[in-house]
Amino acid sequence: MYRKDHHCHAPDGNGCARRNHSLHRRRALAVALLGFLASPGHAQYIPDSVSTSTSYRNLNAAVGESGGRSTGATVTLDASVGGAITGGISSFTPSFVDDRGGFTGQLFDMKSINLYPSPSEVDEDQYFGYDGEINLDDLSLLEPSRDEFTWSVVSGPLSQVGDIFLLHAVFEDTPATVQAEYLFLTEQATFTIRNSDPDNYESYGGDGLDDAWQVQYFGAPPNADAAPTVDADHDGDTNEFEWLTDFDPTDGSSRFRFAITGADPANDTVTFNLNKVVPNRTYRILADWDLSGPFSEEVTSIVVGSEESDRSAQDTNATTARKFYKIQVTAP
Repeated sequence: MYRKDHHCHAPDGNGCARRNHSLHRRRALAVALLGFLASPGHAQYIPDSVSTSTSYRNLNAAVGESGGRSTGATVTLDASVGGAITGGISSFTPSFVDDRGGFTGQLFDMKSINLYPSPSEVDEDQYFGYDGEINLDDLSLLEPSRDEFTWSVVSGPLSQVGDIFLLHAVFEDTPATVQAEYLFLTEQATFTIRNSDPDNYESYGGDGLDDAWQVQYFGAPPNADAAPTVDADHDGDTNEFEWLTDFDPTDGSSRFRFAITGADPANDTVTFNLNKVVPNRTYRILADWDLSGPFSEEVTSIVVGSEESDRSAQDTNATTARKFYKIQVTAP
């Protein structure tokens, strides 16, 4: 290694004296500058925060010109300054509470997505959409607009239309799940599409029969055998009548029977038997003395709260030489 040493050979040492004087001045200036920055006369105060609760409030704390940390019994304050104090982070007891306010800019971490509203059921055959908010690590919320999320269908009878969903018609209450994405976060929401209209499911809709009943016996639509006027099992009763009386339309031995089981002319009484009656139906026994008549006489009307087999009924006004009867079954 080559090193060249400088020495002062002048008798009076003037050249060295000038260099050393200059060096001493620079050191003195540096010391003075550091002393100014650290001067306690420039300490400032963070004012009291507006954040309050039943368990805490933000305390004021002194910090130096360059910011810093101040601690107390229940508060730790990390302050940031830029000529004047602009904000700080206060951590309280309990430890999960943070107050971060007053900064020109603030860093945070996104933790999770909240989707709202959060209904358990939504009616079928309509449009429905969620909004979202982002939970941040400082306990505050970020609220992007709906179109800033990426939406998708996870499962269920619905389709996406932009940032909302079209809930399809169903024949029974059916679960559905959608998903929202925002940057690296994802969240799913599950709800039930409610069968609010029993007669609107695809090609079975609007024919007067309960869609769930048609799917039970004839499978998913389309199926021509499920039409109301068809006698699919060839037992003499149409699908509509088998639905009204709650019998299997695909089994010829399963059918409604209404019969006269006895007559007592001395007491003007006729007894009937209905092999099954079910709730939510009205069974009206009608009579006329002529088979071609309007059957305007109502003998009796039967409504039950639970299913009954072999239900009996009577006509106690069988006074004519002959009388004809028919039954009318209706749904609400």
